[in-house]
Amino acid sequence: MNKFQKIMCINIFLMLIFLIEIQAIISSAEIKKISEKCNANNEDLQVALKYEVPDTKSGKCLMLCMLKVLKTISADGIYNQTGTFEGFQIYWKELPEETLKNVSIHCKQTMSVHNSQFANTCEYGYLTIKCINEEFKQLKVFSN
Repeated sequence: MNKFQKIMCINIFLMLIFLIEIQAIISSAEIKKISEKCNANNEDLQVALKYEVPDTKSGKCLMLCMLKVLKTISADGIYNQTGTFEGFQIYWKELPEETLKNVSIHCKQTMSVHNSQFANTCEYGYLTIKCINEEFKQLKVFSN
């Protein structure tokens, strides 16, 4: 799996991500399968397959849907700290549990500010994945 493929784990989840230097489990085939479930258009799918976060309106909606499938965002459109942490443990087994927990807590706090305005919107999905990406970058889990 190349560097870009490793990133999609967080982008989707973690989807979350840019230039991951750890092993991810989510494959291109899994991304395609989840994207089909989310009715992704080809343009957004191609961005996601490069393990990047699409910033178009439809791409943001794709992120919301994918994060719901992965249980990072609950069915009611709110950040799910437990689901996020459990997903991190599945996809990033090699990272310290404390790091994974801290990222999930930080993003819960960050996203709680957006709950009333953006909950269950495409923008919320986009902001969620941005939070996850930025937190892992600050921890130097990801390259710049």
